This record gives sequence, structure tokens and C-alpha cells, in this order.
Amino acid sequence: MYFFSMMSGNGIRCPSERKTILIPTKYANTVANTAVLEMMDEDESEKTLPQYVPTDDSFLSLVHVALKIHQELIETPGHKGFSVSEDDAIACVPDSLYMLLRLIVGGQEAFENDNSEKNEDLLRRKVLSIAQDLIYCVSRGRKWTPKHIGLATTLHQATRSKQLVELFNKAGHCLNYEQVMKVDNALAESTLKSMDPATGAIIPPNMVANRFIHFTADNIDILDESLDGKNTFHATQMAAWQRGKKDIELDMLKPSTSRTLVVPDVLENLHHVNVHSATSKPVFTSHVNKTWFTRPKGDSECVKQAQATDMAFFLRRQDSEPKPSWTVFNQSVSSKEPEQTAVGYLPIVLAPAHEYDTLNTVVKRCMAISSHFGQEHTVITVDQALYCKLMELKWCVEEYQGKLIPRLGGLHIAMNFLKTIGDHMAGSGLAEVWLESGLLGEGAVMLVMSGKAYNKGMRAHKLTLQALWQLLLPTFLAFAAESNKECHDEISAMAADENPEMIPQLITYLKQEQFDSLLKDFIASKSEDVNFVFWWNYMDMVSTLLQFTRAQRDGLWELHLHSFSWMLPYFMRYDHLNYARWGPVYIAEMHQLPEPVLSEFQEATLL
Repeated sequence: MYFFSMMSGNGIRCPSERKTILIPTKYANTVANTAVLEMMDEDESEKTLPQYVPTDDSFLSLVHVALKIHQELIETPGHKGFSVSEDDAIACVPDSLYMLLRLIVGGQEAFENDNSEKNEDLLRRKVLSIAQDLIYCVSRGRKWTPKHIGLATTLHQATRSKQLVELFNKAGHCLNYEQVMKVDNALAESTLKSMDPATGAIIPPNMVANRFIHFTADNIDILDESLDGKNTFHATQMAAWQRGKKDIELDMLKPSTSRTLVVPDVLENLHHVNVHSATSKPVFTSHVNKTWFTRPKGDSECVKQAQATDMAFFLRRQDSEPKPSWTVFNQSVSSKEPEQTAVGYLPIVLAPAHEYDTLNTVVKRCMAISSHFGQEHTVITVDQALYCKLMELKWCVEEYQGKLIPRLGGLHIAMNFLKTIGDHMAGSGLAEVWLESGLLGEGAVMLVMSGKAYNKGMRAHKLTLQALWQLLLPTFLAFAAESNKECHDEISAMAADENPEMIPQLITYLKQEQFDSLLKDFIASKSEDVNFVFWWNYMDMVSTLLQFTRAQRDGLWELHLHSFSWMLPYFMRYDHLNYARWGPVYIAEMHQLPEPVLSEFQEATLL
């Protein structure tokens, strides 16, 4: 590496006799004369500087290219607003700079078209990252780029560390901390312009009319396990959800002139309400039907489809290599393609979520947003701890009874049922199997059995169910060959066919009464085997959990209610009293939904 120096022939600066030389960078911090003397021949009597004589025009070409790109960077207007998409990054980078960096990073491959799409995306991101750093550096930080805005705000949001933001800024990768504060303040000021002065509700800018909006609320607890119980943080977070995507207009926003924000009092005030939980009574729109809580004699079409799909999965993977996972198999056969969901994050309520005044404030703000978009009903999804209080609030406030629809969150239901499965299998040896097989570590086994690790628990139970079917299927197929050879041959032929187009046919066949009767006869033949009955109950519980998961992912409303109803007896059997008490209330509420809301659920808009 070299740097330029303009010096006279005898080593002394002389404007009339200046010549351009290149001095190695390693001598940049030494006296020029000393560096030159070290490079001179010792026998040379006249101490003259060695002059750089280029052998061709390549060096001058590089100089011209560098100066041209430098000038384009200066003339580039820079990025406006706070939008940080890839298109915005491309728009603020001059074509000449992008092409140069593309050739430097990609080399000869830049002229070839055999790059995979993944490699091309990675290369483009690297080029855009370097290009934006150059724009920020050449402008001495006066021209912001999407990278510098996005990285700075994301870094601050994730860590809340001023030192880390300043460290990245000194490396030229993001804005400084003062600028981040002004960006945050500008966004907050823009948000407050849509605030309802009566309730403090903020209208999300990415929500649109004529599309159903539903809400979620949950508690935020920070440092809640400190030794003295002091300096803890308890608040309530809300969010609005809507199918379909609408980009937030950030192009016209400018950094705020201040780094501080005056929060309106209405955002900090709570709406008081009088609720006496001891005297509150259930209020339903119609009489509760006992059939909602009993298992029907015949399964509905969606239940048969789910059960047949799972059975097709076990049959297809029995002799296949590699063996597909449950998720991958269902992704391949699912025809659901839901729209992208827009999320509108709402200001937090600085009060614990379990207090009635807090929940009343949440309800009023959510209802104000619904009313703004012309939506009559307000659906709020919460966990069980808040669901019971939200229902009592609905029963006590007449205004809410026809408009407010609380829902139990699917994740919390699934985690509680994971704990129920753990209670059912306590002392069975399942935990030891997981531990000794290396599937889970000792700590993970305890978390899964207590229902506190959703991902680990789902994986462990799915793999265990697959292993049990791997052992059970040969016995079942042998029973089928003796009882109904025609059915056995049909199933075996379709299961062995590697053509993916055969899977729908296999599922259709497994839905028929003929196969259902065969499976029931097989289970009845093992009814005297206590060990089989115990493990079959476990397999049935895991299958119920998988059906509930399928309902959540594919938006199958009827299957959602069906699988949750199957969970209720287990909640009662293993003393999960909160779900045993409020689960039936949830089922009754969901069977009395207003027609507009029911249609949204059935169209998979809200799941």
C-alpha cells in the first residue's frame, strides 16, 4: 500500500519543482527524508529521491475512476426519510460505485451467470453494505443511508446500550447515539398525531379499513425475581394484527429537533372500573348446549382429514429414507397460503396486566381502534391468567357484552397441555428414555416434563410418537392382512409409492369408514394389554396436541375447537384447575360468536 507525496528532487518541498512519488504506507509515520535515505543506494553520492515512473496507464486509470466515483458520491442527494428496505439502499447507491464493488467482491464470477440465487443475494447484501459505508464516510456522516439508520435503531432497541451504538458509529457502520434519539423521537411524534385524545388509543399506520383487526395483550415483567423485590418493571404490551401488508410511509419523516418527548397525560392515565369477581356471573347470548362439551359419535370432516393426514405420514415414513419430519410432510401436503400479516405495535400501559383498571384501559383503546376502522366487534387474545379477568370485566360492563370477544392464546394452551402430558407420563420411564438416548439433556427433560420449553417439548413428543408408530405399524399391518386383506393391500401399495401425487389418494382412502373400523378393531383387540393401553393413551394425547397445532397453523377453526375440547378432560384429570374451570367458558363463548366474527374465524383470518 502506498500514499501520495509531492516533493522536490532534493527532498525539500519546492512548489516549482514538485514531483509525484509513492511512499510505502509502513513509512507513513516516519520522517520522509529518513525513509527515502533508507531506500537509496549507499554508493550514490547525490541524495535524490527515487521517482515513480508508471510502466502503463493502469495507475492513472485507477485515479480517474476513484475521482469520478468520489464526485458522484458528493453529488448523490442521499437517502430521505427513515425507510430501510433493500430497495431504498439500492436507490441511494450510485451505479458506478455498485458496479465497482460488485467486480471487486465478485471477481471474474461477476461476468458469469452461474451464481445461485442464494449466493447472488449474499453478494448483493455485502456490496450494498460496503457502498453505504462509503457514502456515509465520504459525506462525513452528513448523508444517512438505510443501513446506518436501520442498524443504529435496531442495535439500540435490542441492547439499549449507548456505548455499543457509539462503538459501531466510530467504526462508520451506524448513526451516533444522539442521532438515534432524534430518530426515535421523530417516530414517536409521528405516532402521536393519530392518538385518540379520549382513550389514548394510537391508530396503527399499517392498518387498513375493511379488513378484520384483532388484538393481543400480555404482561411485560423485567427483573421480577430480584432479591429484595425492588426496582422491578411490570407493564402491559398490546399489538394489533391484520391479514395483508401495508407499508408504513416513512419517506417524508425527518429527524426531530429534540431528543426528548413529552408524553400526553392520557397515555399514562388508567380508566377506572368497578369489578367484583366474587359476585360476577356468566352472561351468555344464548343457553349453553351440553353437546358442545361431549365427544360426538362421528368425527367431522376436518377431524377425519387431520387424523388421516397424520396416519398417512406414519405409513409413508415407515420404510422411506431419509425420513421426513412431521412439519416438512405437512408443509408439502398443505394447500393453505395465508397472506402476510401486518403487525401494529401499540404503546405499552405502565401498569400490571392483571389489574382490572389496566385491562379496562386495554379494552377501551382496542375498541377505539376497531371503531376507527368501522369494525363493530373487538377480539382480544390473552393467556389464561388474563382471560378469566377479561371475562369477568365483560360480564360486569354492559357496554362490553355485545362487542368484546376475549380469546385464549394458542401457545399458552399448547404449553399447558404439554405439562398435562408430562403429568400423565410421570414415572413411566419416558424421561429416562429421552435422557439415555441423548435426545434431551437432564435440564431439558425437566423443562419439557413441566411444559416450560415449547420447542423442545414439541420436538421430543413428535419424535417419540414417530418411534412408537415405527414399532406398532408392523403389528397393525399384520392384523390388517388377517382381518381385511384388500384394505391391507391398498394401504401398503399407496404407502410404498414414492410419487408425491399419491399422498392425497392415500389420505382420502384413510378417511373411509373401512379403515377407521379396522383401526378401532385393532385397538379393541389390545384392550387387555395394560401396557398397550397406557402408551396408546399417550399417543392419543400427542396426536391431539398435533391436531391443535395443525388447526393453529392452517387456520382450521372447527378443528381448533374440537382438539381443545378433547384436552379438557385431561386438564380436569391432572388438576389443571384454571383451564378446567375456564376452558368450558371459552368453548361456550366460541360457540356463540357473532356471525361477522365467526366468518372471520372460519376463513382463517384470526388464527
